[in-house]
Amino acid sequence: MADTALQPTGFEEHRVPRSYHTLYAREYPGEGPAFVLMHGFPDNLRIYERLGPVLSSLGRRAICFDFLGYGLSDKPESYNYTTSGLLEDIDAIVAHFKLEQFVPVGHDASGCTAINWALDHKSSVSGVALLNMFYGDSPTLRFPPFVGFFSEPKYRDVQKAMIADLPIFGWLQKFTGNQFCKGGTEQQVADHEGCIASAVREQFMRQPNPAPAFLALTGELLESVRYNTSRTPELARFDKPVSLIWGDRDPYLTIDVARHLRTQFGSARLHELASQGHWPQVDVPETVARHLIEDFPA
Repeated sequence: MADTALQPTGFEEHRVPRSYHTLYAREYPGEGPAFVLMHGFPDNLRIYERLGPVLSSLGRRAICFDFLGYGLSDKPESYNYTTSGLLEDIDAIVAHFKLEQFVPVGHDASGCTAINWALDHKSSVSGVALLNMFYGDSPTLRFPPFVGFFSEPKYRDVQKAMIADLPIFGWLQKFTGNQFCKGGTEQQVADHEGCIASAVREQFMRQPNPAPAFLALTGELLESVRYNTSRTPELARFDKPVSLIWGDRDPYLTIDVARHLRTQFGSARLHELASQGHWPQVDVPETVARHLIEDFPA
């Protein structure tokens, strides 16, 4: 049974200085080390509109934000979007909210960012939480065709043409969404359309839109996986709690990806969410919140 659906309420909005630009963030009040909730691509912070209020209602502080180039954050067209820039986005969030201890929560592509920031700033994190994401190479890792196509540098001219044609790009997004939703319940399909697909469409219909950030970051994807693979020995030496919260119906970042990643950490808890898909924070926010609070008590 799906958890209770909640509307996006109860947060304070922030414009976070980030060099010459600003990030959009929402802060849900609470105590203890904050959960900093990060989105993948081409999503934005709206994937946490259900989880944020649940965490706050249980007494825990939560902060979600749009990476530069996404959602309601600035989208400078001349900016050089890189994976190292994502780490600088976290730096800006930490400085603005004066976070001495927090739990980075990474989903999808931002799982890499969460892990790498934590490896580089162990004293500042209480641990790491990871939701249906990837890091280094894995025997079962495969990307959705939509993302895989945009990660190939040899197709760059075609990619630029496709992302500039909203009907074609929209069809690609819809096709990918249908693949993620295969075998899901009517409620899960409706949640995907209402909470995820609509948010992605809306941000790409605005000007400026996330196209420059999406093209640049997916273009770095394969190199990022190679780099992360070189850092996997560090995972075994990471001495903070690690929580893997995983929808087991994800057709791409499968439960086997989670099980393989668990073996690479010195100690990690894996919560397998039966019959849940790629976005457990949307489908079952109360379940995800319970695991987060259990694994990272105040």
